[in-house]
Amino acid sequence: MSWASIASNQTISFTNLKDACTTGVFTEISTITASDEQVTATDVGTYTDAIVAGGVASNQLPVKSELTTPTRQLVDVSCDGTTNALACGLSLLCSAYTNNGTVIFGTVLYANSTGSTLYNMTAYNGLFVKIAQFDGIGIVKARFDLATSTCNNGPQSC
Repeated sequence: MSWASIASNQTISFTNLKDACTTGVFTEISTITASDEQVTATDVGTYTDAIVAGGVASNQLPVKSELTTPTRQLVDVSCDGTTNALACGLSLLCSAYTNNGTVIFGTVLYANSTGSTLYNMTAYNGLFVKIAQFDGIGIVKARFDLATSTCNNGPQSC
């Protein structure tokens, strides 16, 4: 059954969730195997970028209306990387998207506002990247896993 065909008060199967990703409603972050088994809130977070409404326990079955697409924020980033000590001196000439505009451990950088493409870090020479956040904290430096564009440490203020 397709994502579009289920009612807002129906629980979601793995097939429904996969279709939501295939049709661009959510982004698949881990391979979903289609089945009639119903997904839990934990499953949603494991396989997609969808946000489950507060109040739904991790082991509960959310309904369609309790899933939303994350709002991505545009952030300015350095176009290269360097060592921790030199990261704050980098320029902020490139742009990427995050799920909330605040860089924390586990933050992923995306190349587009839909979150369907990871920010390409293959040209980076080092792991530390400078980022201008939009949360009032300001400019930070953080270490990223170049293969997954994911922050793998706690950001430090510049």
